[in-house]
Amino acid sequence: RFVLPPDRTGAPPTNASTPIISILLSRELTDPAQALARTRRCSFFALALATLLTLLQKVTDETDITVGTQIAGRDEVELEDLIGVFINTLPLRANLSGNPSFLAFLEQVQGTVSEALVHQHIPAADLARLLKPSADYGASPLTVNFIFQRSFITNQQYGSFSLIDMPSVTPGALYDLNFFMVERPEGWRA
Repeated sequence: RFVLPPDRTGAPPTNASTPIISILLSRELTDPAQALARTRRCSFFALALATLLTLLQKVTDETDITVGTQIAGRDEVELEDLIGVFINTLPLRANLSGNPSFLAFLEQVQGTVSEALVHQHIPAADLARLLKPSADYGASPLTVNFIFQRSFITNQQYGSFSLIDMPSVTPGALYDLNFFMVERPEGWRA
């Protein structure tokens, strides 16, 4: 099981304050990356995930890495009229042993993502029970989460009501480390 090394010793902090560090990845960087993804016949999500996994491997020296990501869970027509949250967490496992080239690893990651999507209806709680996480690490078998979304809110005015896009604020973290990538008009915010 992939576990991040702690960044401090002692008991974990008791407050829920978790900082968000944000950088803008400009269109000059992300447009060519998206073109590379298209050329390699993979999604930009897979390319971003492969980049994140490569970074985690460099930081931890681990070669077997699993991260979670959330999916909307609304891919069935029968759910269209229902109100509620249908989000599920997908674990995505990658193996960087043998020091593969980035393009070979990208192909592996795209295959992993495609296969995970086939099994997206298996509830994360059921997978967690199957994985039987060690009590040493708490209830979650996942310590790193990756959220990737396109900007879906555009500023709108509806009479006296305004709908505006605002920066994220976090009430706390469910994972040891959360990575977000959100597309904005000026580029991708990471």
